Amino acid sequence: RLFAHERGNWPMSIYAFIPCSSHLDTMIDDLIDSMNSESNTSWKRLDDLHISLSKTFPIRFHHIESIRTSLQTELANVATK
Repeated sequence: RLFAHERGNWPMSIYAFIPCSSHLDTMIDDLIDSMNSESNTSWKRLDDLHISLSKTFPIRFHHIESIRTSLQTELANVATK
């Protein structure tokens, strides 16, 4: 995170899960295989593919649930349009 720790603040970021088609699955697997064969690192696949919609930002603990609920409601409305 890019902000200093302050007592009572929690880091929060917003992301959305992305469903994978079989073509995207294959492409990701091929990319990981290629990266692993060309380096001494061990790349691994994430269980749930997601895209970040925000940077990490500080919030107070008591705001977490209301923010989560509001975002979930608003993003569900966007997804159905």
